[in-house]
Amino acid sequence: LRAVARTLMTLDMAPERVLARLDLATRDLEDDQVATFLCAVYDPADSRCTLAGAGLLPPLLLDGRGGAGFVPLPAGAPLGAGVIPYDPVTVTVPEGGGLVLYTDGLVKERGADLEEQLERLRSAALALPPGALEDGGLIAAAPAGPGRFDEAVLLTARAVPLGAETGLRVWPLSGDGRAASEARRLVTRQLADWGLDDLADVCELVVSELVGNALRYGNGPGELRLLRGERLVVEVSDTGPDLPQIQHADLSDEGGRGLQLVNMLCRRWGSCRTSAGKVVWAEQDLPA
Repeated sequence: LRAVARTLMTLDMAPERVLARLDLATRDLEDDQVATFLCAVYDPADSRCTLAGAGLLPPLLLDGRGGAGFVPLPAGAPLGAGVIPYDPVTVTVPEGGGLVLYTDGLVKERGADLEEQLERLRSAALALPPGALEDGGLIAAAPAGPGRFDEAVLLTARAVPLGAETGLRVWPLSGDGRAASEARRLVTRQLADWGLDDLADVCELVVSELVGNALRYGNGPGELRLLRGERLVVEVSDTGPDLPQIQHADLSDEGGRGLQLVNMLCRRWGSCRTSAGKVVWAEQDLPA
């Protein structure tokens, strides 16, 4: 199931769709086989995290200012139970805040009230000094002690703001034939400001292809987003429902090779659906 989940996540599927597919995969394993699962996708550009759960307790959201509360996440049925769809929830993770994800072995104890145990977990997280969460201090301070009925797994995720070495630029694009040249001009100028002129040629080709696809198949481009982090990421959004695929082009064909070039020149590329349509993106490695 972990291998299936990793594969589904590389397809940029929404968390609730990942769970639905995993439920089908679980039912194929054995009769009466079930598993719990939680999927969270975080976007550092707007600090929003989308979560969907299958049978796990709600994660704890730390606000970075000494407060904490549980994410109002619908419990969802365990994978393999056949009870779908799953309902997602989106929360904003404040700067310096984070998420505490855990299995029920951390809080469930024989004869103990679950609501009281969850409140004890929240209080224990607030009482720990900075850094103790990452060092496993919460496991030692967890409410379920020797009487816990199962093994405990704890995962903490801290929201790291986009630092000085990271840059994000977002531009609206024209919905007509000027969009491609406009996008090339914007990324070339921005890469020069970042001192990444060596990436300009490939980035221009990539953004031209993404904008061209949005014009042909996506009702015109919406936004262009350029992110410099561990890699350089260019994204183009549109309102079209169909996700792009690499097409086989014969030698006599005049087109159909754009995504083939993107696939060869970039580290990786992909697309994901949004509430308004889709986003197509591509990554380039930064110079050493």
